Amino acid sequence: MLAAAGPAAMCPEYDGLVLFTDYYGEGLNEVADKVRASTSRKLVEKPYPRDLKEWLRLAAVEYPYDEWTAVSRFSWRSLRKAWRCVRDYMNPPQQEPEEEAPREKAPREKRVRPDSDFSTCVAAFLEGRVIVHPHGVAVYEDGRWTEVTRQDGLHRVLKRAALEIFTVDYEPKLQVKHGKVAIERCASPWHRVKAHDFLTSLRMEVSVDLAGDEPAFNGNRHLLAFANGKVYDFKRRQLVDAHPGMLMKWQVPWPMEELHSKSMREYRAVVSDIVRYWRESKPSRPDLQVVREQLDDDEAEPRMLHLGKADLLERYTAAAKGLEYTRTRLRALRNNVDTLIYKELGRTPTHQLELV
Repeated sequence: MLAAAGPAAMCPEYDGLVLFTDYYGEGLNEVADKVRASTSRKLVEKPYPRDLKEWLRLAAVEYPYDEWTAVSRFSWRSLRKAWRCVRDYMNPPQQEPEEEAPREKAPREKRVRPDSDFSTCVAAFLEGRVIVHPHGVAVYEDGRWTEVTRQDGLHRVLKRAALEIFTVDYEPKLQVKHGKVAIERCASPWHRVKAHDFLTSLRMEVSVDLAGDEPAFNGNRHLLAFANGKVYDFKRRQLVDAHPGMLMKWQVPWPMEELHSKSMREYRAVVSDIVRYWRESKPSRPDLQVVREQLDDDEAEPRMLHLGKADLLERYTAAAKGLEYTRTRLRALRNNVDTLIYKELGRTPTHQLELV
C-alpha cells in the first residue's frame, strides 16, 4: 500500500493509511484507486475533516461529554509568558567564569517572586477540575465533584498540583539496567514548593483565577455514577468513564463493570437470535416452550397450541445458567424460560408481544 501510494502517503496508522493530495488539491481519487488495487483487503474511505467546524462537529459526536465550545480563560501567549518567568525564577542562569566580567544580577533570594505567574500556571493546570464559586470550592476527584473548604481543601489540591508541575531537572545519570545502558533524568519538586508561605500565597492567587459561578450539579438525570469512576448513560445505553463535564456529585456506593466474559457473549448471541426469530418468522406465539391447552378435566389430554422453538430454548437455558443473575432468576421462576424472557424484556406473560 505504501509503495502504491508513493509520495502521496502521509503515514501508516493502526487502521489504515493517510493520503495527501498534490499541490493543487487534486489526484486523491487516483491514488486511492491505486492503493485499493494493490491489496486484496477490503478498504473503506474515511475522509478527514476539511475545516475546524467540521472537526469540532465530528469530535462532539465521538466525545459527547466534552464542552467543545468552551474557551479557556488563559490564552496560550499569556501562559507561555508565565511559564518563561517561572522557569527563569526557578532555574536562574549560572554565574559566568571568573575570567569574564560577571553580569550584575541579583541573587534569587533578593529577586521579586512572580506570584501571579505561578498562579497562572497552576490555575491553567487545574482549570475544568476546580471551581471557586461564591458558596465554596468544587473539586473533581475520583470520578465526581466534591465540595471542599477554601482553606484546607483548596490548600491540599494546590499542594498536590504544585508538587507535580513545578519540578527541577538535575543532571542525567548514566546507568546499566538489565544489561542495557540507560539514561535516567532525575526530576525533583522545586524546594520552594514545600514552603508553607509559598503555598499560602499561591492559594490566595489561584482562588481569584479560578473564581466562577456554581454550575448546576446533578442536572443530567439520564446519567448514573458509580463508586469506581464509571457512569451509565441511559440515553446511549453505555457504561462510560466519568467525566468532569457530567457535573456529577451523587454516586452509587458500589462499583459497576461491564461483563465481557464468554458466558455473557453467549447470552447476548442467543438473545439476538431469539429477537431475529420473532421478527423474521413471526410465530403465532413468542413462546420458546411447548404451550398446551389448559383444561379443568385432569383426565383429558390437553391440545397442543404451540410447538415452541426447541433449539433456541436449549441454547437460552444453557446461556442463562452460565450467569449468576439469570441462573438465580430462572431458579426463582421454577425453570420457566418464557417467563424469564418476558420479565427481562419488561413484559408480563399476559402481554401481547408486538413483532416489528
